[in-house]
Amino acid sequence: MYLNVAASIAVLMLLLVASPLSSSPAESIFPKYNEYKLPAAQSITLPSGYFVPLEIYSASHSTWLAYQVRSNLSVSTALMNTNQFNLFNTSNTDDISNSIAYQNGTDAQGDLLVSFGAYFLVFYNYAPSGTANITFTYLTYPFTPFVAGPLTPPEPTGLASFGLYNVSGNAVPYSINTSTIVGAANITSIEAYNASAPTLNDTVSGATLQLNAVLIAQGRGSGSQEQQVYWAQNTPDFVTSASQISFNDNLWNNTNLGGFLSNRTVTSPNGNSVYPTYANESEAQYFYAYGTANYTYREPFDVKLLLNESVLSGKGVLLQMGEQVLENGSAITSTPVYWFDNITISDPGVQAAYFHIDGNDSTPVGSFEDAELVFGGEGNLEATNFTRMSATLGLYYLNASSAKLSPFPSYFSFGGDTGEAADDLHVNYIGNGSAEVVTGTPNYVYLGTASKATATASFSTTSSSVTATSSSTSSTATTTSSSSVYSSTPLSSSSSSSPGAAGISTSYWLVLVLALVVVILIVGFTSTRREKSETYRLPPDENSGY
Repeated sequence: MYLNVAASIAVLMLLLVASPLSSSPAESIFPKYNEYKLPAAQSITLPSGYFVPLEIYSASHSTWLAYQVRSNLSVSTALMNTNQFNLFNTSNTDDISNSIAYQNGTDAQGDLLVSFGAYFLVFYNYAPSGTANITFTYLTYPFTPFVAGPLTPPEPTGLASFGLYNVSGNAVPYSINTSTIVGAANITSIEAYNASAPTLNDTVSGATLQLNAVLIAQGRGSGSQEQQVYWAQNTPDFVTSASQISFNDNLWNNTNLGGFLSNRTVTSPNGNSVYPTYANESEAQYFYAYGTANYTYREPFDVKLLLNESVLSGKGVLLQMGEQVLENGSAITSTPVYWFDNITISDPGVQAAYFHIDGNDSTPVGSFEDAELVFGGEGNLEATNFTRMSATLGLYYLNASSAKLSPFPSYFSFGGDTGEAADDLHVNYIGNGSAEVVTGTPNYVYLGTASKATATASFSTTSSSVTATSSSTSSTATTTSSSSVYSSTPLSSSSSSSPGAAGISTSYWLVLVLALVVVILIVGFTSTRREKSETYRLPPDENSGY
C-alpha cells in the first residue's frame, strides 16, 4: 500500500526527482525548532518566464512555516497569502514584491510565523533565457494533516493519531514512543465495489483495513544519520464479493526519498520478498511485502491487528505482524494471536527502536509520523466505494510506564500516509479510542480527545506473553511468543499463499505503471498531501526580460 508521498513522487517523476540538499544545516532555518530536520529536497525545472505555486495550508492560528530553496539561476522565491497570490496570478505585472516574504537569487530561505489559512510558495524564473533547476524543501510546525488544505474525498477513513490536539483552533503537538500498536475492528457489514479496480491490478470488490505506523531504529549517535525511519503496514485484504480475507504486510524505508530495502537488509521466515514500486528500477523505491493464503470470513467479523517491535542486540530490529480473530460469524473462544510474519531488519548498530507518533515533526521523506487504522482500496493507490459498511474501530498503544494498552490522546477521522482511500465513509466518534464507521457523507475532521484509558495489559517477566482487555470491543487478546502457531478455530482456507495486494508479481509492474500514469493524468494531484496542483503561466510580455 503506497504512501501518499510515494504517490506524489510517482505523479511528479517527470518533473520532481529526489535531490539531497547541499546547504547549511537546518538549524539556521529553525531557531525555535532546531532539533528537527527538513524533509528531503525535491527538484523541478522551470523554463524562462514561467512560475509555479506550491499551496501550503496552515490549519492553526499559530504555525511556523520554513522553507529552503536552491537554483542554478537567479529566481524569485515568494511566500504569499491567498489575496496576494490571486492578484499576482491575474495581474498584468510580474512584480512579485507584494508578498509576505520574497527573495531574488540562487538561494532563498525563510522561517515565518503564519496564521490560519492558505499560503503559496511561488518560484518564478524571471531570467530572459535559460531553464532554472530548482531544489526546494519545506515544512510546517505543527505538522497538521491539513497542510495542503481541507480534505475532500477520497481519503483513507477510520481512526488516526497525528500527535496533535485542537485547542481553541490551535494545533498543539505531542509525541508518543511505543513498542506495540493495536487496532481492533468489529465488522458487522462490509462490501466494496470499484469497476475500475482491475486497471490497478486490484479486485472489483476488494478493500483493505490498514494498521499503519512509523518505526524508528536509533543507532549509537543522536544525529539524523544514526536514525533509520521505516513505515510498517499490517493490512487485511478483503474480497467482499467472495467473503475472502488474507493477511498482508508491507515495510518501507522512509529514511530518504527512494529509500532502499533489499533481501540482505530485510529477512523473514516467509521469504525475502522485496519489490520495486515501478518498473524503472533506477527510480524505484523498494519495499517488503508478504501475504497469507485466503480464508473465508463471515459477518460479524471481529479481529485485532498488532504491530510489535523489539531490538535484537547486535542484529537489528524484529518487527512482528499479528492478527487475532475473535469472531467469525460466531464467537471464537481461547484465541491466541497469530504472528503471521516476523521480519528482521538487519542493523547491528541499533540501540533502540520504537513506533513514533509526533505532531511536531515529519519523516525524512515528508510524510506524517502518525498511527492509523483506516479503510481504503485494495492496493496500488486505489480508492474504492463501500456499498455496505458498519464497523467499530479501536486504536491503542502500549504505554510502557503503566504497562497498559491506552487510547491515543486524540484522534482524527482519516489517515495521512497511505495511498489507498474510501470515498463514502463517515466516522462517528464514540470516545476513548473507538469510533463507528458507516457509509455516508465523508467527514475528515479532528474527532477529539480520549479522557481515560479503556484498555489494560499485564506482562509476565518470565515469558513473552501479554494479556490485554479492551473495553471498547469487549474482547480479550493474548499475545504469545513469536514462535507461536495459528491454533485458533481456523478460517476456511480457499487458496494457496500469495504475496497480497502490494506484493504482486513483477510481471504486472509495467501494466501497473501504465495504468497509474493514465489515472494520474486524469485526477491530477488530488491525492497529494505535500504538493497540490502546479500551474505555469507566461508573463504578459515574453520578451520583457524580467
